[in-house]
Amino acid sequence: MKQYYPADMKIAIIGGGSAGWMCASYMAKYLKDVRITVIESPSVGTIDVGESTGTHFATFINKLGIDVEDMMRETGATYKLGTNYAGWTGKDSQDYFHFKFNQSNTNFDKKLDKVRKHNGPVFDRLKLKHNHSIRDYITVKTEDRLTDTFLSAYNSGQLTDFDDWHGWDSFSKHNKFPAELFTQRSLQYAYHVNSEQLGKYLRDKVAIPAGVRHIRSHINDIQYHKGSNAIRYVMLEHGGFEVADLYIDCTGFKKLLVSDRHTVQYDTPANTAYVCQRDYNNPAEEMLNCTRAQAMDRGWCFEISLFHRQGTGYVTNSDVYPEQELIDEFTNHFKHNKEPRKLKWVPERLKNQAKHNVVAIGISNGFIEPMDANMFGIIANGITNTVDTIRAQRSLIKTQSVDWTEQNKNMAAIYDDVRDFILAHYTLSNRPGDFWEGMRAIGRSQNHADMVRDKYMNPANEFRHGDKQSFFPDILWLQLAINWGLDVSDWVKEKPCTDYVQYQMDTIGTLKQQSPKFPNNYTHLQNIYGMKSEDFKKKLLGDVD
Repeated sequence: MKQYYPADMKIAIIGGGSAGWMCASYMAKYLKDVRITVIESPSVGTIDVGESTGTHFATFINKLGIDVEDMMRETGATYKLGTNYAGWTGKDSQDYFHFKFNQSNTNFDKKLDKVRKHNGPVFDRLKLKHNHSIRDYITVKTEDRLTDTFLSAYNSGQLTDFDDWHGWDSFSKHNKFPAELFTQRSLQYAYHVNSEQLGKYLRDKVAIPAGVRHIRSHINDIQYHKGSNAIRYVMLEHGGFEVADLYIDCTGFKKLLVSDRHTVQYDTPANTAYVCQRDYNNPAEEMLNCTRAQAMDRGWCFEISLFHRQGTGYVTNSDVYPEQELIDEFTNHFKHNKEPRKLKWVPERLKNQAKHNVVAIGISNGFIEPMDANMFGIIANGITNTVDTIRAQRSLIKTQSVDWTEQNKNMAAIYDDVRDFILAHYTLSNRPGDFWEGMRAIGRSQNHADMVRDKYMNPANEFRHGDKQSFFPDILWLQLAINWGLDVSDWVKEKPCTDYVQYQMDTIGTLKQQSPKFPNNYTHLQNIYGMKSEDFKKKLLGDVD
């Protein structure tokens, strides 16, 4: 039963889209006795080229408790097993596959039982040579830092690359989907999503059925409390107003509600993306199970596979290089026959995500660049941090006396971590060319090699910290270091578990042997959608029109 006015607290979310409806959906589920209203502009432009996400987003979606395959069928989403970086360490350098894997021991027995029930005998085939089972591995795993185990084996020559450790790389190279091993919440993965369709799905299937009010209107004016920058109410376009105790700004680059626009600007090289959609000629070959990130002469191109089309883009700097040359490089790379759309931004974040009774979520709070699919994860963290603060200080909301210090500190740390991770990809690269040499000079002057080592060695970044881990856990910094050629011989902090190395090698060896038997990515998705990609596109366009 819908309950529009239960409430001793009112929250107004200004701006719809994926950020606004993610926020509304999560708050409706995890905040009780709250009236939530989304005020959405009736005319908002969309990028609509497909979006890549990370595991933070997958975790967030799981917390909503929705049927993921239903969401996929309504939005054109696909599973993402990682990011394939091509040409970043040299024009002819080997691709590397960027991923996170599941190390947490939380409810491992339950997950294992669920996977066994779903997948049948596959796990019976995954045995150690010494007759140890997966269940024996659990006790091994609990006490050891998994990345140190890998690193020690790598430094000794026992392992040569991350594919030996994880196996997702094999699936990516052959565009196979590990259907036998794949269940929700049991293995690390993410999604490619259509941002616009995701917002509509969460609106219609999650938020509004949970009692969230929806108003379509422009905001004509904002009234503040006397002598304060706290918002009293917002005026709507055709008369009327909305009063709330807390206002959430999801208006993107407009930052409509943000009164304090002091920012921290970042020295990342990109401020522009040229984007364009393209249709599949052969979806069985072209529909990838990973995001592809191809290094270019003056930036990088992305390729994101939705079920009905691909989103492509060139991330670069239009202030430094002639625009037509950038467009030509982009269109020639993907063989586009239509003009791309230009998106431009300033790499920055607000000094304070939250102030008085206003919280900025997503791009309203800041944007750096799209590398490593960071934005959806930032949105998810911004929402969960806000809910945690509300729960802790709910009685202070009405008086605008909430202490946002800890939340602002947490979100600033996430943005700064993203900036460091992004910049290291550029500055530690060995790719030739003026652009890349300029980035290497920055890396040398700022000691980025030491920065990556420090990130890896920081205990707060370890996987075993679970939900409290940093935005980029240690395995990702280690992947970056090894694939970019840093010396990691002295990075091991703890005594590794050699038995687990053998277990992992046996398991991955089995997976590699079985990988040719796994279905093609497109074949697996067809089973989920129950139709071909071209038929889904017709259905989706019919719904939109």
